[in-house]
Amino acid sequence: MEKEQYKDPYKRVELPKSTDDFVHINCPSCGHKASSNDLNINDKIAKCGSCDAVFSFEKELLPLLTKKELLQKPVGVDEIYFGKDLELAMNKPMRPWEIVGLMLSPAVTFFSGLIYYKEDILFALILALISGMIFTYYLIKTVKKRQEKVFFTCHENQLVMEWENERAIKPLVFQTNELDQLYVTRTHNGFALKAILNTTSGQEHKLLIDGLKTTMDLKYIEQQIEAYYGLPNRK
Repeated sequence: MEKEQYKDPYKRVELPKSTDDFVHINCPSCGHKASSNDLNINDKIAKCGSCDAVFSFEKELLPLLTKKELLQKPVGVDEIYFGKDLELAMNKPMRPWEIVGLMLSPAVTFFSGLIYYKEDILFALILALISGMIFTYYLIKTVKKRQEKVFFTCHENQLVMEWENERAIKPLVFQTNELDQLYVTRTHNGFALKAILNTTSGQEHKLLIDGLKTTMDLKYIEQQIEAYYGLPNRK
């Protein structure tokens, strides 16, 4: 049998190139496109082959160095826009002393039981009552925290962080021109979100929230705040 003959000849298809995968370096003095021989990749310094101007091209490389996959919104994070303002909300983490309270009350109950066997019934009952009250208090607090939030509100000129139903904790307010970077890090309490601020005395690392078991919520909030203010994601 003869092979089937196709009427249309084979055509090569050129796939579109992504402009996010490469950059061209142009001289800021004359606009001439620099060749690879004019670039010092290690020091991020170039010399124009047309006008001999020497310039830094580190900013042009930031999109390549900071490129990453965008995170999808986790289930525990709420995201709402009010006009130009962005509000991000996440569940409150448990505080270290609340965790200690939950762990302490069963221990007190255990020791009160030991005292009971030594026939000091009154003292054992008092300890058992105290431990029961402590455990009940922190258990109720834990259940309520599942419904309470920590809010990050992005205004044009300010970033405001507030704790729901926490009068003892004052809202944190940062001016937009102070923000340099946000990052997620590990602490002795778990995972935390911190901000790098540009102050008159130099850069300062400010703790925003601490005590989370995973980084999912924190990394998404970091991503959205940096995108809102146009902050580059640097390691």
